[in-house]
Amino acid sequence: MISWNTTVHSYSPVVTYSPGGAWQTVSSNDTNGFALYQHDNDDYMTTNTTNATAEFSFTGTGVWIFGKRGTNHGEYLVTLDGISNPSNRNTTPPFRSLLFGTNDLPFGEHIVHITNSPSDGSLVNLDIDY
Repeated sequence: MISWNTTVHSYSPVVTYSPGGAWQTVSSNDTNGFALYQHDNDDYMTTNTTNATAEFSFTGTGVWIFGKRGTNHGEYLVTLDGISNPSNRNTTPPFRSLLFGTNDLPFGEHIVHITNSPSDGSLVNLDIDY
């Protein structure tokens, strides 16, 4: 069987963000002096709302979620096909960091959720790049 990867950017309409208004798109038009080029395609989705969720359905054998890790980024929870996978909070590397990944799923349709679940009130950000 031939294998291939498909990149789905954070702003794609196939990614569902909830609740409404909890997620914001940060793009090259909103840089305010920030080095946005360090994000894929010069944009990303961000939230600081507890329990804000991004959901994505896919058909395949693997999935990887990349985002930013930093000193103000907290814990998150990834649920894949109903099974929870707690995050490993880490601040390095900060950009284009692997937030979650697996490549040993049975071929078929899967659903992945990533939920902002900070345990510390000062570490509340979750950024998703692709």
